[in-house]
Amino acid sequence: MYEAEKNSDLSEAQSKSVKNDILSKFIGPEQGSRVRGQGAGVTLSKLEAISQQTKKEAKMQEQIDTLQDTMKQMQGFMDDQNKLIQSLMSKLSEASNDGQNQNISTSIQSNVQHVSPNRKGQKCKLLNWLEVDEVVAIGRWVTNDPNAMVHCVALGKNASRVCVDEVKNPSAELWKKYADMETIEDALGSSIAWPTEAIIVMED
Repeated sequence: MYEAEKNSDLSEAQSKSVKNDILSKFIGPEQGSRVRGQGAGVTLSKLEAISQQTKKEAKMQEQIDTLQDTMKQMQGFMDDQNKLIQSLMSKLSEASNDGQNQNISTSIQSNVQHVSPNRKGQKCKLLNWLEVDEVVAIGRWVTNDPNAMVHCVALGKNASRVCVDEVKNPSAELWKKYADMETIEDALGSSIAWPTEAIIVMED
């Protein structure tokens, strides 16, 4: 852009000086519209046209530079907006997942009745400990004493010993696997450990 302005100023200066140079004063003005010292075919009108064209080019270049700067600013603004949107979407996703987990927990608390020691032998439903909405077996509650033994393994906290009388989903995995039992079907007629929160005691 600097070169264009420089050339514009030079052309304009030349077009003015050709009318008032020393040779013109002593010899007289050039015949016709020719410009002295500029070579054959160069006229004053051509020189002025070149000067005007150079000015236009300089102005256009200035406008292009301005547009490029504006585009860079807009791109930066768009990048910032995209980052903000992605951040908000991530937070919404996390909040949604937390809400789903809370709903599952609430569902378990409202639908699962916790057993007590005085209900020994009571009929109960065993819910899938992976998907609490599914009943995998019907059995009888025995105890939730953490020291009670089930196949030579202590029951532990938050668990109950139950006897499996009826299988609803044969392929459902046991909560605690034993040497010869991995699925609820393997446990039919036997005692197993099951999460207390995944047991629904059936009323008489």
